Amino acid sequence: MKQIRKTLSLLLAIIIRKERFMNIKINLFKSFAFGLFMVIALAAFFGCAKSNGEDPDSLVAEEDNKFFISGEAARIGDRFYFMEESDLSVTPLIFVADIASGEVMPLCAKPDCNHDSKECSAYLYTGFVPGFYANGGRLYAVEGEGRAAKLISMSYDGSDRKTELALDQEAEGEVNGGYSITSVWRGKLIRCGMSYGIEEGMPHNSAAIYTQEIKSESEPKTVLKVENVEEAPACVSGDKLYLAAFSGSETAEVTIYAFDQDTEKAEELYKGPVPELASKITVINGEIVFSWGKAVYAFSLENRTFRTIYASPESKTMYIGDGVIIEGLEMTKMRFVGFDGSTVSECEIDPALFHEDRWTRRFLGYAEGSFYYVFSSWGGKKLYNYLVEFDVEDNECRVLWEKEGRTEG
Repeated sequence: MKQIRKTLSLLLAIIIRKERFMNIKINLFKSFAFGLFMVIALAAFFGCAKSNGEDPDSLVAEEDNKFFISGEAARIGDRFYFMEESDLSVTPLIFVADIASGEVMPLCAKPDCNHDSKECSAYLYTGFVPGFYANGGRLYAVEGEGRAAKLISMSYDGSDRKTELALDQEAEGEVNGGYSITSVWRGKLIRCGMSYGIEEGMPHNSAAIYTQEIKSESEPKTVLKVENVEEAPACVSGDKLYLAAFSGSETAEVTIYAFDQDTEKAEELYKGPVPELASKITVINGEIVFSWGKAVYAFSLENRTFRTIYASPESKTMYIGDGVIIEGLEMTKMRFVGFDGSTVSECEIDPALFHEDRWTRRFLGYAEGSFYYVFSSWGGKKLYNYLVEFDVEDNECRVLWEKEGRTEG
């Protein structure tokens, strides 16, 4: 940058001298100098942008994904990607939902595909969480488990699907036991999550971060490992990956780390008591906001202090959107609360969606005034999948997509 400044200064000095002594040729020379000036300036701009890793697509994706669950779903503009619930013989597919129209379809680029076999390009056999991550025009996911695990990527329309990297079984074993997250940063993979184990007859869980260059014959490197962990939510914001490792002790304590994706150094921001155990975090306006518990609270990255945003003994789960919180009061009932604690609205899911055997609900994220969930319910030998939208302002619950499948047994 210093050399660029010197070159620009020299050009300006030449222009001034030519204005004094060569009035006849000044217009031609100024045109040439201005053109050269623009070439240098543009080169400096794009060179700096590239060196800082500020891919415009990545920045948009990061902002879009702020209110989506890391790894569970990925939002790009007016669309988001998610997995249907898989169970035994059901063929799990990646789906893409249009936020504006509510249209949902498999992420398949093959013409005349029936989307009912492993040959469908939307098929993804995965573990607990697919580890979705969007960057540079590519959607990344973790496919397979154990020795067969690999990082794959595809274009946002599902085309050009390819394997990027075979994943190390030992390294994956340290992070794929729960809500693991994926980041692809400047040509390297960053994975963060938990592993669950038993030591001397007692549960012993840990959290870890490992990195690996996305190229053949590269080796994974564990850069952080925390022992005796009960929960370890994480999220990516800018060039940092934030990890909150809650201890497995009887009291609610947490260690918060800021992991620099460039230097691969982890800074300990805080260690001590917290208002409540949490399972999800996101960074909003300079604060790490904790949710999915009985309280929503924030940690200031500047002051290193906590503040409680909202707490309720009635709530089962709490997720956050842009200035709004969703509470799961009962199996079918949701309440929307503002960050100021005022009730915005309440909504009830159609009880017909729940079958007798068992059910799950998976929060995906918040976009444009609506929360999105995948509800799955088992009845007899059938599995029912639904994508449900909760419209906060209109106080409506809409089923955008449903799929029925069979299970073994």
